[in-house]
Amino acid sequence: MLQILALVALIGVAINTTRTVHRERAVFAEFGQSTAIGWLVWLYPLPPVIVAFIPASRLLIYLPPACLLFFGPAIAVAMVNKRRFQRAGTDRVDQAQRTADYVAMSGVFASVAFIGVAIILWIMGPLR
Repeated sequence: MLQILALVALIGVAINTTRTVHRERAVFAEFGQSTAIGWLVWLYPLPPVIVAFIPASRLLIYLPPACLLFFGPAIAVAMVNKRRFQRAGTDRVDQAQRTADYVAMSGVFASVAFIGVAIILWIMGPLR
């Protein structure tokens, strides 16, 4: 049940980000920033799918690298975009900067949540 909720939430993040990046593509182009976060954010829904196929006893082994692999690229690109938009000093970049913040924070939050759940399941042991 938790995986489905996480999957739906992360698909929502991906849809919202893709729409906003598409709408603000002129700002991204003007400041020479990559619109790759619009595509990389579609990696976010994959960890809940992986969690569904991995036994709870192995989550702590496979989930941290999966989180790094699926959340890391979008977070890195979003942080670069955010820094560049902050240096722009104009109001035109506000929505693009908020989108970069949204992608970075949702990725960090989801990573911490998934790893936290994996630790809790590892501590509790197999559910009977």
